[in-house]
Amino acid sequence: YTTLFRSIAANKSQLLERIWNPQVLMRGSIAMVWAEYDFHANGQFNHCGVDTFLMLKTDEGWKATAISYTSETEGCKPSPLGPPKQ
Repeated sequence: YTTLFRSIAANKSQLLERIWNPQVLMRGSIAMVWAEYDFHANGQFNHCGVDTFLMLKTDEGWKATAISYTSETEGCKPSPLGPPKQ
């Protein structure tokens, strides 16, 4: 994840990612989160998709062990959150 986080930190754009309707499956100390999202850069829609997070419960709390996502520029449904607030 280090490369991903470094590239995000180096980006000087105003970035906004919003998720909604997260679905959580959990059993014991593992969980999966699935949520639709939209992504905006400098106030403009950029793409949408689905985020997924695989989680592991540790002594320190829940930790993400894997992150996957789709990135779609067409066929995006309007967010139930409405337009982003400026």
